[in-house]
Amino acid sequence: MDGCQVGKDEKKMASVKMGLENLKCNGTYDELKEALLNVKGIVEVDVDLDLDTVFIDYESDKITQQQVLDRIAAL
Repeated sequence: MDGCQVGKDEKKMASVKMGLENLKCNGTYDELKEALLNVKGIVEVDVDLDLDTVFIDYESDKITQQQVLDRIAAL
């Protein structure tokens, strides 16, 4: 078969961006990043202090965007 095939191990990825001014969590941004990376399905968290934004990459077949946002709100 010609062309590209998607393997079973390929992840369905999605991203969410959120302004840090909306976050009401205690602690440092490093703690925020660590807490989010411990959530199953979240694979990358980048905090950009210059933009006051957090960028989160996650596996959409393991966690939904709403679950990511709910997890942030719970911190």
